[in-house]
Amino acid sequence: MLPRKADDALFFVTIADAGSLARAGRALGMAPSTLSRRLSALEERLGVLLVERTTRVLSLTDVGAAYVERARAMVTALAEAEDVATSYGAIPRGTLRVSGPPTVGAIVFGKVLARYAQLCPDVRVDVVLRERAVDLRAERFDVALRIGLPATDPSDLVRRIGVSARIVSASADYLARHGKPTKVDGLAGHVLIALESTRRESTWRFRRGSKIVVAPVPPKLRVNSAMLSREACRAGAGLALLPKCLVDDDLRSGALLEIRLDLEPVPADVQLLLAVPAAQTAKVRKFVELLDELPKDTFHWIARPRRRPLR
Repeated sequence: MLPRKADDALFFVTIADAGSLARAGRALGMAPSTLSRRLSALEERLGVLLVERTTRVLSLTDVGAAYVERARAMVTALAEAEDVATSYGAIPRGTLRVSGPPTVGAIVFGKVLARYAQLCPDVRVDVVLRERAVDLRAERFDVALRIGLPATDPSDLVRRIGVSARIVSASADYLARHGKPTKVDGLAGHVLIALESTRRESTWRFRRGSKIVVAPVPPKLRVNSAMLSREACRAGAGLALLPKCLVDDDLRSGALLEIRLDLEPVPADVQLLLAVPAAQTAKVRKFVELLDELPKDTFHWIARPRRRPLR
């Protein structure tokens, strides 16, 4: 049985949400007269009037509205505490919250969600795809996919799953109007579409052997979406540095052309960030396990490192 105050909080939230003692009684399996006596006892204990009673409905007083707001937070916290506790069992349970960039996240997560739902029927999965990097702890995510971004919280568990090849591309129309660059030094004379979804939004990085060469990107055209960068590139707005997986179809159709320069773009690390201690729960371990089981040709854009068990 819940402690008295927590029990009262759950009881009052149910009454407030129902709007009447009759509806609350049906939800709680109690007679309205019993609820009325208990409500009066709660008000007497607190020394305040929580609701104004009419024949059919209940109206919260100002203090009742303030009380129910905090009581609802308590009920939510208790439910989350039980969710965390049960998720550490052998059977995946609870809610799995996953985040990643819209393009690559859709490719990766889309491959495992159906299988995960079959194997983990007691888990609710919330997938949120955003261009920006989420804060796992503050935004209550269990798993996040990161492309080319370091972890922001040193307490997060980082698992490198591969690297994403990137290419410089442009439309045939743009190249006909502006010419085709052949060297990284020649990029300065072109419109470069700056993708500001990364921490290196003002530069493109290339490599010559083990040496990294940084090319500045003039802020003439900035976007915060890889898909928008691709569409602008297809329309002839400029050159774009994008994940190869995103432009493969365009390269095959001729909608975009790969620009081969004297230096190769630095591939982006593909990492899973796992919130601690959620990383050890059954729901997270099963999700990571299914990612590991995907066939290699699913990741045609990734040179995958040797698999390592999650520790």
